[in-house]
Order: sequence, then C-alpha cells, then structure tokens
Amino acid sequence: MKTTAFPVLLHKLRDSTINNYEIGYSQVNALNPANYSETYYTGQFNSETLSVDVILNYATDGVAHNHNNSPDRLHNFSAEDIYKLAYYWSIGKINNLSTFSYTVVTDSTSYILMIDDPNAFINFAQSWFDSEKHFEAFKIHLYENHKYGKTGNTLAQDEKNFLSAVQAQGPGLNGCGLKLFKANQNMTTFTPVKMNSNGQIVENPCN
Repeated sequence: MKTTAFPVLLHKLRDSTINNYEIGYSQVNALNPANYSETYYTGQFNSETLSVDVILNYATDGVAHNHNNSPDRLHNFSAEDIYKLAYYWSIGKINNLSTFSYTVVTDSTSYILMIDDPNAFINFAQSWFDSEKHFEAFKIHLYENHKYGKTGNTLAQDEKNFLSAVQAQGPGLNGCGLKLFKANQNMTTFTPVKMNSNGQIVENPCN
C-alpha cells in the first residue's frame, strides 16, 4: 500500500473498534494515489463480522476491516475472514492476486494478508471453501487443531497458532499461498512474519 490514505484508513478502523459492529473499506487504485478511492461497509448491529453476503460492486485492490472490542474478538483473521478472501477471488472481485492486500485492525493489533503464491492460494480456496462441509473442516483445522482463538491465549500465542495453521502442509493446504504481515504499534510499518521450524516467529522476507 503506497498511498498516503492507507495509514488514515487504518486509524479510522482502530478508532471504530469501540462500536458494537465491524466496519470495512474496499480500495481501488491503491498504488496510484492520484486516483485512489475507497468504499465504506458496515457490519450488522451486534454482529461479530461483516456479513459474508456483502458483494463488492467492482474489482478491488484491497479490503480492510476491523474486529470490534467484543470480549471474544480475535486479534488476527477469522476463518470467516479467510472465507471472504476466497469468495472475493471466486466472484472476480480481486484486481490482481499478487498485489491485493487484505487487512484486519483491532484495538491493539493489525495484520495484512497477501497472496504470496497465487496458484497455491487458488488450490487452497477451491479445496476448502467450495462447500459448507469443507468450510466447517477448515474451522476445525484453525480453531481446534491449531488452537487459534482459544480462551486464555495471549496475543503471541494466537499469532503463532494462526501462522501454524496457514503454514500447515497437507492436502489442499501447501501453506495456503498466503503471507502474513504484522504492524508495529503505530501501524506505520508492516513486517512479513512466519513461524520457523523451532516454533519461533521470525521475519519472512519477500521474494
């Protein structure tokens, strides 16, 4: 995200985490500040996530949303968030898989997912999100097998568990083709991160 509007958008999302609903923005011409535009979306009252039936009217360069301050909020992406990323691809609403950014902001964290390997991502999306049965299996993979979002987890534990899930190898996985970027406290820089073979979170340089 090279436009100067993006940091402003991030802080609008963080400031809105006090609401009892989520908000989000889609962005067009994210790499061309002169023609940049964004569209605002709001989630349902007292809903945990933006409704998955929100259909973008046009192809976008990025989507950013927040998780509001409900007691059971996730500080990283939810299974539903990843479903929506696959859904946007499936209906042709992503301009460029290699440059599309998908952002989540909470009161204390912010992350971006980018598609590092388009072929792996397409395989992942087709394998896990083609039916309700497979989506339920993905939620088990994320929340139960890798214990992401488990009550009592620290932020560091949830970050590690999320990375463990998206980096997992196996049928329909192969790392999902996704790369996670973690923001600093002020959301001025995002660093690509991964979990190494020793279970430590380390930088994951871009190719």
